[in-house]
Amino acid sequence: MNNVATEQTHLAKLAATHPHKRFCKLYRLISNRLWLEAARDAIRTNKGFNTPGVDGLKGSDLTPERLAQLADKLQKGTYEPKPVRRTFVPKRNGKLRPLGLPSAEDKVVQSAIKLALEPIYEQVFRDCSHGFRPRRSCHTALRAYALRRTPTWTIEGDIESCFDSLSHGLILRLLRQKIADERLIELVRKFLKAGYLQDWQWHATWSGSPQGHVLSPLIANVVLHELDQYVEDVLGANRPKDAGYARRNPAYSRLNLQVNRRSRRLAQEADPYKRAQLLDELQELKAQRARTPSMRAERSITYVRYCDDWVLALHGYSKADARAMSEQLAQWLLTHLQLKLNVEKTLITHWSDRVRFLGFELRGVKSKVNGVPKVPRLLIPHAAEQRIRHEVARLTRQTSIEPGDMITAVNLILRGWMHYYAYATNSHRVFARVLHHAFWCLTRYLNKRRKRRGAKKVMQRYYGTVNGKKTLVFTSPATGREVALVRSVGRKSLFHLKGDGGARDCREIPWMVYSAHAGRSPWQRAEVRTLQHHQCAQCGQPMTEVHHHTALGRKTDPTQAGYQSKKVGLCRACHQMRTQQQRRKG
Repeated sequence: MNNVATEQTHLAKLAATHPHKRFCKLYRLISNRLWLEAARDAIRTNKGFNTPGVDGLKGSDLTPERLAQLADKLQKGTYEPKPVRRTFVPKRNGKLRPLGLPSAEDKVVQSAIKLALEPIYEQVFRDCSHGFRPRRSCHTALRAYALRRTPTWTIEGDIESCFDSLSHGLILRLLRQKIADERLIELVRKFLKAGYLQDWQWHATWSGSPQGHVLSPLIANVVLHELDQYVEDVLGANRPKDAGYARRNPAYSRLNLQVNRRSRRLAQEADPYKRAQLLDELQELKAQRARTPSMRAERSITYVRYCDDWVLALHGYSKADARAMSEQLAQWLLTHLQLKLNVEKTLITHWSDRVRFLGFELRGVKSKVNGVPKVPRLLIPHAAEQRIRHEVARLTRQTSIEPGDMITAVNLILRGWMHYYAYATNSHRVFARVLHHAFWCLTRYLNKRRKRRGAKKVMQRYYGTVNGKKTLVFTSPATGREVALVRSVGRKSLFHLKGDGGARDCREIPWMVYSAHAGRSPWQRAEVRTLQHHQCAQCGQPMTEVHHHTALGRKTDPTQAGYQSKKVGLCRACHQMRTQQQRRKG
């Protein structure tokens, strides 16, 4: 193997030109060291890359030597996946979501399997699937829903405990339809049967794929691809609509022709009596034309799925038809995929009510001109606005954080939130309210931190001009570096989606992993680097780390959090030596 991208392109071409081909010899790809290195680099920017599993190993500990040993284990067949470390994260409804944290080596191996299977299945998956796929996102799913205009009824579907309910036998059977390499199938089976540790007790997994696995989204898409096929092939969803004259209503065309003829005769008639008669006929015909739809009434179904959340937009169907279709889908899922629909979240909504999908509220727009449906409006829910306001308020209560770090953290939260909701119709008004709230939260934070005794004195010091706009600005006294509160990103068009990297924190270690109590301030580390000219204070080598004279882990006063303690910039070798000396004294 010379290049990972070349191999993936080759697999994609084979899958596209031979739809019924079953692929073999894939195991030798994932057991290659170069393939494992590419798999590690593919997940390096993931939020949980450095989250340790049951063995305590982090993603940053996977050196080339460890990857070479891992490749040797895979080639010899001695590699055994470790059980995941189970933890629970709160859901919005107050319940807890089980999350499985695999070990660092298991993450890399799963990523390697994904690199091999994804090019193959991308040629198989339908266009209606948008979740966890390359060049697809929540916004592409929303665009697919909006392109078909306002529906009559919408079925909002949600599968109950989808990841935890997937049948292992069904997963392996569906994988064997495209994969003929039994060594790879056996490796996937080992991952599914590895179990989990909870309170350091091992538990077997009889079904499901843990949320937190790198491979779980792809496995869910492989299983739910059967649902996509059924909805499109059997129920007739997403069929191309008739265009041009095929959609015209013949009755409307006849009335329009009569209106045009009466208009021409009226222009040529000179007799006042006949003109009045033609005028009455013309007004009556125009009234009939206004009451007649210009397009032929047709029934169509739009189906969009994002992982286990899906919607069926029914055009021209009755509520009874929607109920029957919902019951039919629930029965089919239970019979063929052994999955159950969530009764509480599966709703049938009329176009006049709001549909919740992927964090947005979609409100239908009534057609006022000849029955032609209009694009629904995307709205930011009130609950989403309240959540971001509470998050900013909670963060700005931590007065021990440096102003530079605080404004940077608030900007990261707001920028990511605004980039997601920038496609909403009411984004301007909501963004203005949220930014106004963030401005005064930061003002309160600066007032408490500096003890200015009033917002007026805070404004005198921190209220400045950036790019011709007045806002809060903090300037480092050591480096002169400035940071200001982020401005609104503006509204974007859902039909002109463009990639934007400004909403992500692309640093190797994002700011949010730092703790105010630990005192690891990226802002003050940058100041130390500038003051020391990026050189180690002890040996003169390039500075890479900051050493605190008082160990951050021994801080007892959270208000100090290491910011006011003495610190010096060192290289890695000098930092390790200083730390060992510090531990001997302590």
